[in-house]
Amino acid sequence: TKKRQRRPANPVRRHSSSASDSATGAEKKYQCPHCDNRYGKSSHLTPHIRKHLKLKPFLCNRDGCQKAFYTKDQLKRHHRGSEHDDIKDILCPVCHQGFRRHDNMREHKKRAHPNHYE
Repeated sequence: TKKRQRRPANPVRRHSSSASDSATGAEKKYQCPHCDNRYGKSSHLTPHIRKHLKLKPFLCNRDGCQKAFYTKDQLKRHHRGSEHDDIKDILCPVCHQGFRRHDNMREHKKRAHPNHYE
C-alpha cells in the first residue's frame, strides 16, 4: 500500500476541532486561527482568512484596473458589473431590459414587475 503524502502546511487552510451550528446542526469544523469564526467547509474559511491577512490574489487585468479581490467569484462579479464593458446580456423576462448581473435583473423584476415576481 502507498503511504499518503502530507501537503506542506498552508496558513490559509488551517483548521481545528469540531463544533456545530446550533441553528442548523451543521458541523463547523474549520476554525479561523485569527478569530472565533467557524466554517463547515475549508473553501469558506480560506477567503475569510485572506481578509485577516489582507491577501487579495485575484487581480483585475483589464484596462489598467488596479482592483484585487479575495475570491475568484468577487473578480467575476467585478467584471460583469464594472465599467470595463457594457455587455448586458441578462434580460428581464417581462420587459427584456438588459442587465450585466443576475442579481440586478432580479431586483429590477421585483421592483418594476411585482405581479410577475416569483
